[in-house]
Amino acid sequence: MNNEISDKFINKLSCSDPTCRFLDKLGVPRVPKWRALIMYMRSIKDFDFLTDKQKSQIQHLLLDLLQTRDFSEQKFKEIMQSQESIIGDRYHKKIQTAFKVTTELVKEVKSFIIQKSHDVKALEDVTVETILTGDDIDQIVDKIRDEFRKVIVAMRQDAENLVYLSRIDALTQLNNRGAFDRHIEEAIQDARADKKPLSLIMFDIDHFKRFNDTYGHRIGDQALITVASIVKKFIQDAKVWHDKKIFAARYGGEEFVLVLPGIALQQAISVAEEIRKRIQEYNFVIRNARGDVVKKGIKITVSLGVAELLSKWQSNIAENLIDAADQALYAAKKGGRNRVCYYTPKGCKCE
Repeated sequence: MNNEISDKFINKLSCSDPTCRFLDKLGVPRVPKWRALIMYMRSIKDFDFLTDKQKSQIQHLLLDLLQTRDFSEQKFKEIMQSQESIIGDRYHKKIQTAFKVTTELVKEVKSFIIQKSHDVKALEDVTVETILTGDDIDQIVDKIRDEFRKVIVAMRQDAENLVYLSRIDALTQLNNRGAFDRHIEEAIQDARADKKPLSLIMFDIDHFKRFNDTYGHRIGDQALITVASIVKKFIQDAKVWHDKKIFAARYGGEEFVLVLPGIALQQAISVAEEIRKRIQEYNFVIRNARGDVVKKGIKITVSLGVAELLSKWQSNIAENLIDAADQALYAAKKGGRNRVCYYTPKGCKCE
């Protein structure tokens, strides 16, 4: 009831404030929640904690609202939910990635613990057997000490394996998403500090769902491994050619990323084109569970998006760079796939 009285009172007031007159002109009702929401959405471009992509999505919500002039209660709820989804999207993705990586690590840790329990039991058996032999005390101590050293060495190796597993994708043996998230932040800091360019390539396998549906997920995994191998070979060649420390990772599903330090946009486009050609020229072979060739000569293609670190990005820099490469990747897929597109502030362009 109080809200109804407040709304009626506001509607009766004269509107001399420029902002109020502006909102009147747009057809926005004199309802506090609508006016506050629209002013917030208009000012979103000044919020540093949002990426350019998020700002653009919210601006599109605002334009749609002003065009339809649907100021119903249902519309208000829809916009609030949409904004919450847009703002929280990158955090949800990071949480999902962290959960996946953690689940995989828990499995590995469990297997290590089981193995170590066996090792400790074996150590116990050796210790008892050694003592029961009745050998000289110094010999007994030396033998037990040697057995302890073996277990300690094995445990240290397991610890190193856990560190390795925490950053490596089990299927492709490329860096995983968690390792990429850490690396991209460091790469951006280094690029800014050294005043050197930094580029990012994002790409995925074209029509991968169709590939899985046609040949099965086991063959789909083979395709992912093959693409990763081609990328690894390119990186080895790149070190010989240009002494560049290119960082490659499986971003998720059939999507991959490459971080290119010291490489500006045009050279990064050339890198992307070379990877595209290598993958397209590869004759993929399907093998059965026994390793026999079932089908050969299958072609795989990829779509690639390229973006360069821009000086105008002063906050959420990694997110802006990733979003820029993602937009270019979307343009490549929309433009027919099996091509390279790149991001510019004025829009994405394709080779």
